[in-house]
Amino acid sequence: MTTLAACRTDSGGGRGIDSIDDAPNAAPTISGSPPSTTTPGALYEFIPRASDPDGDSLRFEISGRPSWSTFNPNTGRLYGTPGTSGTFDSIRISVTDGQARATLPAFSITVIQGTNNGTARLSWVAPTTNTDGSRLTDLAGFRVYCGHLPDAPSNILEIADPSARSTVVGGLSSGTWYFSISAYTSSGTESTRSAPASKSI
Repeated sequence: MTTLAACRTDSGGGRGIDSIDDAPNAAPTISGSPPSTTTPGALYEFIPRASDPDGDSLRFEISGRPSWSTFNPNTGRLYGTPGTSGTFDSIRISVTDGQARATLPAFSITVIQGTNNGTARLSWVAPTTNTDGSRLTDLAGFRVYCGHLPDAPSNILEIADPSARSTVVGGLSSGTWYFSISAYTSSGTESTRSAPASKSI
């Protein structure tokens, strides 16, 4: 990176250059540990950390990108949802400031067929009144909340059928799952959730 100072006029009327700063460009740095495994149907995501000592703008590049993934050259984010199992080798992510480049070591992503084949059958009684006691006339559907923690659901299943009274939730991995249900109206108003029920897979 080269910096020229402004010209000056000396006391004798001449002109000159105050200084020339011809410092070399400093290369950017990149770091991070990409996850090496995922499962079909699960979101894979990796975002490297990068910086430049000179404060130059950075742009990311990739080679060996898996066909099921998307890459953001502005942030270096690699993400996507694989559909089948397999191993994807020789993936390289680099960053450049336009003059110098830094590259992460090549890595692989192995997509392992999971065992998320557990199911849970849920049933409920639909509400007939609003909280003020008036008759409920615009019921639009139900939402099923589920997850491995009773108070922090990780998945929401929407059932846009006001006549539904049961459903089967599939794709559950091993462990204890907690389920609660709410009802919602055509205007978007949602009831409080039911007390959680649990099932071990």
